[in-house]
Amino acid sequence: MYHLTLFYFLGCLSVHFITAGSGVQQINLYQQDKGNYCIWNRRSQLNYPSEVPVNNKFEFTIDLFRGSPRFFLELYLDLTRAYARQNTIFALANMRLSYQPCSVDSRNHCRPLPSSTRNDHGNVMP
Repeated sequence: MYHLTLFYFLGCLSVHFITAGSGVQQINLYQQDKGNYCIWNRRSQLNYPSEVPVNNKFEFTIDLFRGSPRFFLELYLDLTRAYARQNTIFALANMRLSYQPCSVDSRNHCRPLPSSTRNDHGNVMP
């Protein structure tokens, strides 16, 4: 998702996605402008697995001072679980950028994860 951000310094990125099953292991959200910044991650053990679809809604206060950003979602799937049970769901329902700070900020700046789940890039986009 790419947005032109003239004369705005802070924004609020709202992300809504749906998950179910045990195949989604980790989700990372990146902001790319003059650099690449991992602004949020989540491991599956926090709220998953669930056989019933779970609505996940998060808001992130975004620094727009560095220029017009792009945003990327990165998923890590455990394909052995996903294929064995045939019930893994990830659906991006909505991504929206508004030009004001969020009322609740869910950023965690991609806190370090255990080495078994961390990617080769050390939470920096390749």
